Amino acid sequence: MCVVDEPVGSINPVVASRIFELIRRMRDDFGMTFLIVEHQLDIAMPHADYVCAIADGKVLCDGCPDSVLGNKELQDTYLSLSWQNIQN
Repeated sequence: MCVVDEPVGSINPVVASRIFELIRRMRDDFGMTFLIVEHQLDIAMPHADYVCAIADGKVLCDGCPDSVLGNKELQDTYLSLSWQNIQN
């Protein structure tokens, strides 16, 4: 297993997408498993097979990307956090 912490932090979206394509290729070609910690969900989700969303040290939800993105608790938590960051 290869653990990768924010592989596309502060990288433009085109390069970030290519990085995830390379990770996917290594997974497919070599049978590698990756545990990726990433906050840029819009870039990471298309490449994910399984997602675990965590907030304040607790698992909010997990599963396939579509089910996680559709989770109301996740949406409420992250929309609330985003709004708090905008207000501060």
